[in-house]
Amino acid sequence: MKKLDGQINLQKEFEALFEFVELRWVTKQGLRELLEKVWSKGLELYADTAESEYRVSNKIMKLSDSEDNYINSSLTEAEESVASRSHPYIIFSRALFILSCSGLLKQPDGLRYYDIECIMKGLLAEYPECKQAKPKGWSAFKKNYTDYAGMDEYNEKADKDVFNGTDIEPNDRSFVLKISLPQVMYDEVCQGNKSIVVLMMAVVDHAHKCISHNNALNFLKDLEKVEAYFLSLKDVAPMPFSVSFENVTDNKILVQALEKAADDFLTEEDFKARVIQREEYLALPEKEKRQRGADAALRMQEILKKAMNK
Repeated sequence: MKKLDGQINLQKEFEALFEFVELRWVTKQGLRELLEKVWSKGLELYADTAESEYRVSNKIMKLSDSEDNYINSSLTEAEESVASRSHPYIIFSRALFILSCSGLLKQPDGLRYYDIECIMKGLLAEYPECKQAKPKGWSAFKKNYTDYAGMDEYNEKADKDVFNGTDIEPNDRSFVLKISLPQVMYDEVCQGNKSIVVLMMAVVDHAHKCISHNNALNFLKDLEKVEAYFLSLKDVAPMPFSVSFENVTDNKILVQALEKAADDFLTEEDFKARVIQREEYLALPEKEKRQRGADAALRMQEILKKAMNK
C-alpha cells in the first residue's frame, strides 16, 4: 500500500483496488462494471464529507487560539472589549465549530449502514452473475469452517504489500482485511452478509475515505484563504461590518458557516451602542463592578436551577 501523500488520484485508486480484487477473488463477468458503479456511488454519497485523520476537526477547534490576531490594535479598550466577543471572525469560527460538531464534516445526514447496503443490493440486481463472486479458496476453507477460523493466521501485511492502493487510515480496518477470505467467510457464515455485498461495502468505504481525504485537503486550503481574507480586513477597517466570501471560496461548509454567523454580525450602529455601554461600565467604581459581577453570577445560577428542575 502507498503511504498517504497529497491528493489521491481517484481513477488510479480504483484501478489498484480492482487489480487486488482480481488477485484475491474468483471474479465473475460484469464484476468490474459493478464495482465501478459502486465506487462512483461511494464518491457521490460522500461528496460533501471532509475529514482525514482529524486534521479538519483539529484545525477548526484551534481557530479560537488565534482570535486576537484578527482584532486591530488601534481599538480603544472599550472597542476591543466589544470586538473580542463580536468580531466577524470570532462569530464565524464559532459557527464553523458548531457545524463540525453536528457531524457535517463526517457523515451525510441520515445515511445509515443499512441505507448504503440497500443501495448496493439495488446495484447488484443489475449484475446477477456477480452474486457468486467469492474470495479464492472459498470451497476448501468452508468445508471445516468454525467461527473466526483463519483470522489469527491471516497475514494482512503481506496483502498490504501487494495492494497498490493507498493506506488512508492506518489505524482503521484496511480494504485488504475487509475482503480477505477469513473475514468474508465470517461475515457470510456468521453474520449473514453475502460475500459480494461485503466486497461492495468495502469498496464504498474505501471510496468514502479517499473522497473525504481529498475534500479535507481542499477544505484546509480554502480555510487558509478565509483566514487570510479576515486578516486583510484588519488593515481596511478597525472593526469590519461587511463580510463576503465572494472571490475567496465557494466551499459549501465555509459558506454555510458564514451564512449562519451573519445573523449575529453587528452593524456599525450596534457596535457603537455597545462600545458606549462598555465605556460606561469601565467608568464605574471597582466596588460597583464587583457587585454587578456577583449579581450576574446569581442570575445565571437561578437560570440553571430552573432549567434543571424542568
